[in-house]
Amino acid sequence: MRKSLFIISFLLLSSCKTSAILHPYTKAPETHTSTWVASTEDTAALTAIEITDELFLPACDIDNSLGDLFDIALHNNPSTKSTWSEARAAAAAYGENLSSYLPTIDFDAQFNTNREGYIFNNPNGESSFLMNNQIQYGPIVTLSYLLYDSGERKSKAAKYFWALQKSNFLHNENVQSVMKTVADNYYTYISDEAQYNADLEDLKDAEESYKAASDKYKAGILAITDMLQAKTNYLQKKVNLTNQKNIKENSYAALITTLSIPSSHSLHLTGFPKEILPCPFKEDFPYLFKIAKKCRGEYLAAKANVLSAEKDLAMAKAEVFPKLALTANGGEYWYQDGYQDEGNYNIQLDFTIPLFAGYYFRNQIKNKKALLADAKASLFETELTVVEQIRIAMNDLTSSKEKIKDTKSYLEAAEIEYSAMFKRYKHGIVTILDLLSSQAFLADARAQHITAQKEYYTSIISLSFATGVLSTQNTEPSYEK
Repeated sequence: MRKSLFIISFLLLSSCKTSAILHPYTKAPETHTSTWVASTEDTAALTAIEITDELFLPACDIDNSLGDLFDIALHNNPSTKSTWSEARAAAAAYGENLSSYLPTIDFDAQFNTNREGYIFNNPNGESSFLMNNQIQYGPIVTLSYLLYDSGERKSKAAKYFWALQKSNFLHNENVQSVMKTVADNYYTYISDEAQYNADLEDLKDAEESYKAASDKYKAGILAITDMLQAKTNYLQKKVNLTNQKNIKENSYAALITTLSIPSSHSLHLTGFPKEILPCPFKEDFPYLFKIAKKCRGEYLAAKANVLSAEKDLAMAKAEVFPKLALTANGGEYWYQDGYQDEGNYNIQLDFTIPLFAGYYFRNQIKNKKALLADAKASLFETELTVVEQIRIAMNDLTSSKEKIKDTKSYLEAAEIEYSAMFKRYKHGIVTILDLLSSQAFLADARAQHITAQKEYYTSIISLSFATGVLSTQNTEPSYEK
């Protein structure tokens, strides 16, 4: 009893888990309304975990293009690292499964010593005791190989192969998803920055109008109401500029987060091109969908999933057929006093025919058929999604092309109108309302032209993503001749 108590006390005193053993509730929140405060002991292992990957940071002293941002994001983004690791794990699982095509060979070295006593009766009726000591040692080599299984092994290997392809295609899809997010955030930011600069120009125009109205009021030419209207317009533009600055900074934060770089890092970006870049796509839906069926990662992954489910079903069906396996082993044993058995071996063929397993095989086949039907339904749903995305991106692209032309003409006309209206106002030909109206048209034209540019470039990115050709090497599809 004393010995048992000593052992228990020693374990409790020597263990760092004493409190958890005696009072386990101390390792959880005290009440359902309180929060858990971890001790240093509890979090020691957590603090030892650190992210060791080196971040790829953009250059601060040059303008970073969209292609530069793609490289930065794909290097830093944890999402693509995760899908890449999953694809590598699937590749290793496929290689692991292929090992069933090769025999299994095991080497076993044994050493066995045995001491056993015997009591036996002598012919004279007396009992005698005999102690027997036996030593046995030697190597054994065992070979196992599946000779025939009605295609179960082949189907299983094919299942893992298509599971690997599914992981590969999903990684491709994820890479393009990251690129699309980067592009969307990039164009959002530069459009917000362009709108900020446009609001700055609107504020300058409003300031000039306010100054002109103030000069006329001081000269007694206009009533105070004209000056107050111009002042109100000026203050409104000032508020708009403040709001737009906040929007721009928030979109910058979203872009930085997408790139997985520190928010303190300064980033210089190129704005919209001075000349609108040509569209790399011809607006031909059948052709674009044909490209998508060859390149779109999500669609190809759904197809691979169907093939994997088909092989899974074939594997289940093959389990009900006979199997033939070979097992062979051989070795040699040495015993005490120099004896040996001069080698021994055993060869065994196992022929197995499943007769009854409680309806396991039948229900397993039903299960695999249902999973195959589900995979086919998912493929059809994915195809509908791809079709929808291509259609929407095409419609957006067509619309944005027209909007760019129209808003450019609108902007040019608004600039001419405002310039003429301002001169006419200074000469007293038009009222302050006419001037403010032309300013409003100019501000609207600037905003609409910026929005049209953003929609044009994002629609190209969306169409590239929908067809699966978005790439860091080349974002333009290669048209077949």
